[in-house]
Amino acid sequence: MFGPRSITWRVHTETPAWPAAVRAFQLQALHPRTIRGIVQNHLLDDAEAVRAHLRRRLGFVALRTFGTREQAEAAYERAREVHARLVGLDTATGTLFRLDEPESLRWAHCAEVASHLEVARLSGGGADGGGAGRVRGRAAPRRVPRRPRRPHRRAGQRR
Repeated sequence: MFGPRSITWRVHTETPAWPAAVRAFQLQALHPRTIRGIVQNHLLDDAEAVRAHLRRRLGFVALRTFGTREQAEAAYERAREVHARLVGLDTATGTLFRLDEPESLRWAHCAEVASHLEVARLSGGGADGGGAGRVRGRAAPRRVPRRPRRPHRRAGQRR
């Protein structure tokens, strides 16, 4: 979906995935609804279940990163179907919420991207080009042009 020359491929081939995934989970846990959804829908006291979830997540990231567009879209669809079936209880408000709420999914995605880029930066991996290739798997964001500098005044010149 991204291609071998993309920054996404560089980040995912030149840096360790496990630390980035663990960091992403830790960041995701900072969002109140995200952590409630995780705690209420996963067997966190079963180490093998946690490892299996992490392996599935890394498999999803690898498929999304290195697979074809069709493979990535199929993986996204499976993930959307799973999230659409899951609900959590917000204990602070007593309301039920869906795990496929856009805000929660955006938080999880941003935590993942930030984690992979930070681990790449810290490990000397391929993050020197920024996360431009990650914007919805499409074109890179436009850079904001710098303000032109004012010409330097010479001695005796008026404005």
